[in-house]
Amino acid sequence: MTLSVIVPVYNVESYLSECLLSLRNQTLQDIEFICVDDGGTDNSLRILKRFAAMDNRFKIASQKNAGYGAACNKGISLANGKYIGVLESDDFADPDFYADLVQLAEMYDCDFVKSDFYKYWTDSKRYTLIKNFDDALYGIVFTPGKIMKRFNLLEAPSSLWSAIYRRDMLERHKINFLETAGASYQDLSFSVKVFMASEAAYLTSRAYVYYRQSEGQSVKSLGKPWAVTREYAEIESRFPMTPEIFASKYHNYLWNYNRMGIEYRYHFLERFSSEFKKHLIDHEHILDEKFFRSWEPECLKMIVNAPLTYHDFRIREIYEQQEFHIIPADKPIADWTPAKKAFISIIAPCYNVERYVLSCLESLLNQEDADDVEIICVDDCSTDHTAAILEYTAKRDPRVKVISHSVNKGLSAARNTGLTHASGEFILFADSDDMLETNAIRILKSKLRGEKPVNVLNFSATVFPDEKNNDWLRKRFRTAGGYMGRCSSAAFFTRKEFCPFVWVNLIRGSLLDQKRLRFNESLRFGEDTLFLRRLFTDTEYIMLIPEKLYRYRMRDGSLMTQFNPHDQLNILNALFEDMNAQYVNFKIQPLIAQWSIDFAYASIIDSPTHIKEFLELIERYGYTPEIALSSRYQSILQKEFIAKVREAGLA
Repeated sequence: MTLSVIVPVYNVESYLSECLLSLRNQTLQDIEFICVDDGGTDNSLRILKRFAAMDNRFKIASQKNAGYGAACNKGISLANGKYIGVLESDDFADPDFYADLVQLAEMYDCDFVKSDFYKYWTDSKRYTLIKNFDDALYGIVFTPGKIMKRFNLLEAPSSLWSAIYRRDMLERHKINFLETAGASYQDLSFSVKVFMASEAAYLTSRAYVYYRQSEGQSVKSLGKPWAVTREYAEIESRFPMTPEIFASKYHNYLWNYNRMGIEYRYHFLERFSSEFKKHLIDHEHILDEKFFRSWEPECLKMIVNAPLTYHDFRIREIYEQQEFHIIPADKPIADWTPAKKAFISIIAPCYNVERYVLSCLESLLNQEDADDVEIICVDDCSTDHTAAILEYTAKRDPRVKVISHSVNKGLSAARNTGLTHASGEFILFADSDDMLETNAIRILKSKLRGEKPVNVLNFSATVFPDEKNNDWLRKRFRTAGGYMGRCSSAAFFTRKEFCPFVWVNLIRGSLLDQKRLRFNESLRFGEDTLFLRRLFTDTEYIMLIPEKLYRYRMRDGSLMTQFNPHDQLNILNALFEDMNAQYVNFKIQPLIAQWSIDFAYASIIDSPTHIKEFLELIERYGYTPEIALSSRYQSILQKEFIAKVREAGLA
């Protein structure tokens, strides 16, 4: 027997007849077709039996569903031919494909012969030639291992089905397929092992096989994202890491990352980052730049050292390359059902954040231990593509719920709408251009399972990108560890352990209902300050943890970059009015004044006019510069402020 062609078959009734007919029409006569039915549930087996009845060269083997690799291995074990070929059951080939390749293999005594191929689109019937290798390699006999440093053959498309292989070479070097679930990447380690083992290879530039494409193909199933990692683990178990394998692995990992579904993408990038960091540590000169495009070493550096920064950059880049167009999802792709009752509700108010919201949502969806989390996205009447992105994400993951405002109402109103629809025992807020660290939910849950009861859990944050960070922000975003049985009003203003932003607090929902606490919708800025004072004051069981679980994005156009002195003074005025309404004969005490100076200092210190407005504000509530001058408790900022007051002749 000259040639055995293996055809792995699984639920391909729509295309199988075209594939089998192309095999039956092959001009090579001394050939057998071993069709391995991999436990499919459609009419594929019936089609196989029909062809076997017409042509005794078709042989059928059946097995329980075990995946593409296992089906190919079973077919090889049953093969009788001198050469082995594989044709995927939704592809098809020209009639002289196998006759031509066998003739070349016999003429040049080759371990394998490989051809170019066509990509074929079913609906349009169009096809495109795909060249496998550098022009210099066609039409000659060569030993792959000896030319690898000049031509990285491992970067070529695997396309194992566009080739034939000597069976005794496969057996001698124990080359088979990695048996993993599904049908993704199993040709990768097989092809690398063939390249490394072959003494003689021949490439023809003629194309014969039509490789069927589907519009919008992506790595969607649970097993697919990790298939490429298993293939490279197999390669690395057989061969030492080389610059060629390193470059091939980088490009395959990156391709896999770029096309996979949003529910897996960042988890995969974390794996990508850790593996390549180890390679670079273990192998000093493993990165050979001739195998990389000019910009790729910098991208690799970012992936290794700052994967979340790269991830955020790449999402925005892809979205912009698509001209801000989101392809609608026609059905949910999550292959699991979320918990019936949400434990944590994450509220994400959204307004014109098309460049950033996918990064935010991915960080929420990729949380560890988050099946019982619901994500409530409130679109505040965005005028860009934000709403389309939210709907797209909601269709892909049942944990996402989208609520839409018919008119723009502002951040506070959007958060309040989210609170109205939240069903979780605990509430977490996330601004839609920020991110959660992927371990945030797991860590927060672990703290709740401790011995001490918790009503509010306050944690730390970081700023990104790094170049926009500074010492003041690092201090403001840091929470010290601790536990408060009860927080007094004075403690809220004097304790430095708090990170004073609403999105670094996990809050028991019943506490908000008990306090009838919602955001002040009349404020453009500073709603956090009023909300948090009411939240913390007289509240029992507040836990403070130093873990940095939230990533705050500093960007042009964000609310924090739009702060001005009038906004700061309006916030203080609203805060004092709120306290005046709560407490009889409210007067500003020295510690509250010190907090107020710290709060407004950066905005007002360079303007005598704004300093005067600040003094007038605090004097309305019984606090004067004279009291400040006599206070024994003065921070560095307060001392500088008093000096500015004197300099302006205001005291």
